Amino acid sequence: FPAVNGQPEKWLGGTDIEIPKSGLSWFINAIEQKFMKTEAEGGLRKGEFTYAKEIAGEKLVTSRWFGTPGYGLANASRNRYGSVTIKKQQEFCFTDEMLFDNGLLEELKVIASKIDNGEL
Repeated sequence: FPAVNGQPEKWLGGTDIEIPKSGLSWFINAIEQKFMKTEAEGGLRKGEFTYAKEIAGEKLVTSRWFGTPGYGLANASRNRYGSVTIKKQQEFCFTDEMLFDNGLLEELKVIASKIDNGEL
């Protein structure tokens, strides 16, 4: 993934994850509406750290990560590349620092808006 707002200065390693275009808005909404709200406000129940939904025929999963604080996005309908024998879902962890401190969530919102408006 590339630097966001110039931070960090260089590219970092990453992994491939493929999701339907509409999955980006779902991921953002999952963070903001399910993880950042209490159960009474419509968020996840206390003690739940995973939220999943089928989007365009593919099972997407968002989860809260704690070792490296952040949010995981997985596509349980697609296998990772690189191994013929081991089948694992595609997933990526977006750290809190990346999403909130370095502005990636705001950048993703811009992209999601363009997708939702048919511009991408």
